[in-house]
Amino acid sequence: MPTNETTPETPQEKPEGETSDDAGQNEGAEETPAESISNLEQAQKVLGEIQKANEETRKLMGEMARLKTENLLSGQSQAGTPAPVVDKAKEESDNAVKTIMNAAGFNENVN
Repeated sequence: MPTNETTPETPQEKPEGETSDDAGQNEGAEETPAESISNLEQAQKVLGEIQKANEETRKLMGEMARLKTENLLSGQSQAGTPAPVVDKAKEESDNAVKTIMNAAGFNENVN
């Protein structure tokens, strides 16, 4: 019997820290420190835009609640928030989404 046994080939192991989700994502290319920093800066920029949009949304929701409360207390229509406030909130929300998408590098014309 030969003493030099061969084992069947096994699939190449992933580098440490690489998950099955990102396997092959950067085939043949390692991320350089400069690219890593650039990606981090871009992510921080997007996060900042999201935080600004969240703050603006909170302000608008507070304003809508205040106006609705005023309407209810004054005995005016209980049907809901006045149309101009809803229109303004929708416009601000749409603008926030566009800002976030642009900051993330997406074309705003994409549906």
